[in-house]
Amino acid sequence: MVAGLVLAIASLGGINAAQASSQVAVDLPNEAVAGGTNVQVPVTVDGFVDSELNVRAVAISGTFTLVNPGSLVLNRGYSSFADQSVLSFHGANADVVDALRNNLSWTPPGDASTSANLELRLEVTKFIFGTTYDPLTGHTYMESSGEASWHNAVTAAQNISYEGQTGYLATITSQTENDAIEGISGTNEILWLGGTDKEEYVNEALVAAGGTPITSDSQLTGDFYWASGPEAGTQFSTGLSTPQPVEGSYLKWVGSEPNNLIEAGNPQGEACQVMIISPNPGEWNDSNCDRARFYLIEFDTGMEIFGTSVATFDNINGDSKDIDLTGYVTTDLANTGFDAWVIALLALALVGVGTGLRVVAKRK
Repeated sequence: MVAGLVLAIASLGGINAAQASSQVAVDLPNEAVAGGTNVQVPVTVDGFVDSELNVRAVAISGTFTLVNPGSLVLNRGYSSFADQSVLSFHGANADVVDALRNNLSWTPPGDASTSANLELRLEVTKFIFGTTYDPLTGHTYMESSGEASWHNAVTAAQNISYEGQTGYLATITSQTENDAIEGISGTNEILWLGGTDKEEYVNEALVAAGGTPITSDSQLTGDFYWASGPEAGTQFSTGLSTPQPVEGSYLKWVGSEPNNLIEAGNPQGEACQVMIISPNPGEWNDSNCDRARFYLIEFDTGMEIFGTSVATFDNINGDSKDIDLTGYVTTDLANTGFDAWVIALLALALVGVGTGLRVVAKRK
């Protein structure tokens, strides 16, 4: 093992002094590891002041195991601490720190005839029950504390704020975003999302966004629009039973949905979008808009939580490794030619949700 790669968070606006000292150190194996061999990967998390932390560790290849997880709790949608390409869990600060330092191991793919270098992505954020934070978009998602009809949920979400941002019914625009929130921490099996094909609600959204109202019955053709948030008034799906994306939009409808089902007790059909948490996690359906359900609120807490700075560490003890805090911008630091640390100021504006760090570590 080489010395841990320590990332110190710069003190920028919105961070208190204690939080500004938060660090994550990742100790990578020096050499490629034979397939099927289990190696410990000490990860040191230090300086986070939050009482509970949320962790997502992604193995780019191979699997992670967290032995002796103790009181740590798997996040919803994740089934085990053993042999997982993605580990996602939360728990008390001290328990998370201890588990990552002493109990995280990696097993590369293949067998003794093959070998691989460890590539991992690590995300550490504060944990708040009922919320999911997506470090790739910087957005935060929160389950409602009570039930409401779809339209009332739209209004209620707009009256809730989180870290200074106004909420809206969640608008999911990518597979990455859908994956990030399908394992949310709450207990509800179906949640309202921000899509609708009900003509009245579609026109309400279009007018609010400065658009032109439609004149046809969008519910009969399955023309779904986002009703709130930055995508308000944007059509993303068309067609019933065999829906098609509009202008490359992302879709995750469960099989043969939406179908505008009309049945006894619901003569108006189904015209409002839900996310299924169980038994088809992450998939969408249409539902009776008047039915009272819990709902998913989204907050644009912003990608500035992580900023855009990336430090590339070269020639550490003769080995090359990358540390990528965002995945968006790469700033290469010239190879010094010396077996020494290359030190860079990491400009991280950890505002919005308060605590958060995303690290991607890999060999070149």
